[in-house]
Amino acid sequence: MMNLMHWKLLIAVADAENVSRAANKVGLTQSGASQAISQVEDALGVKIFIRDRRKTTTTAIGMQIIDKARKMIAELESIQNLVDASKGYHMGKVSIASFPSVFTSLLPPLIQNFKKRHPSVDIISLAATDEEVEV
Repeated sequence: MMNLMHWKLLIAVADAENVSRAANKVGLTQSGASQAISQVEDALGVKIFIRDRRKTTTTAIGMQIIDKARKMIAELESIQNLVDASKGYHMGKVSIASFPSVFTSLLPPLIQNFKKRHPSVDIISLAATDEEVEV
C-alpha cells in the first residue's frame, strides 16, 4: 500500500536524481528509500526509475507518475492550508541563520515545539559562519 511518504520520496528522487540524497531529504535511510521505491514499483507494476551508481533516471512512465504525484501533493497542501486558515493558523516561512553547533544541539527541540504550535509555518535553517550570522 502506498502512502504520502512514498509519493514525496518519488518526487524527491526525481528531483535529486539520487536515492541517497532524496532519502535524506524525506528522513529515510538509503536502504529504506530503496525498499520503498521497490514497493511502489511492485504495486504499480512498472519501473519508475533506472538506477546506476552515478545517477537515478526517471523512466517515461515514471515522469508521468511523478507529474501526477506533484499535483496530488500540491492539492493536499492546498487542502491543509485551507483547513489551517479556517482555524486561524498563521502561514509563511521563517529563516533561521546560526552556527552548525547550535542547529545540532540547541535548536532542534525549539523548532519541534514551534512546528507543533504553528504547523503551517515553514522553517528554513541556514548554517553559517560567524561573519554571515552577524550580517
